[in-house]
Amino acid sequence: DTKAKTDDDRVIYYAKDRVETFVAILITIVIMALLVIPIYALFKLCMNAPPGKVPVLAIGVLLVFMLVFSAVLSAFTRAKRHEILGASAA
Repeated sequence: DTKAKTDDDRVIYYAKDRVETFVAILITIVIMALLVIPIYALFKLCMNAPPGKVPVLAIGVLLVFMLVFSAVLSAFTRAKRHEILGASAA
């Protein structure tokens, strides 16, 4: 039992499977947010931007979020380079 590892009441040990489940859920939420937020940002930009600036702003938003999405996948998963490229391209 994890309670037997310490006598200090302020220290809490969590089971490895609980931590892994929490991290998996957290990563899923972050990745889903990184897929949904750009759509909302593009919608708002297209509604408020001057007509000539929309393509430039749209490409900028897509590029930034694609890079952030790739960085999150690279940092928090064990995905290989070609898997990250495929996920970003999709």
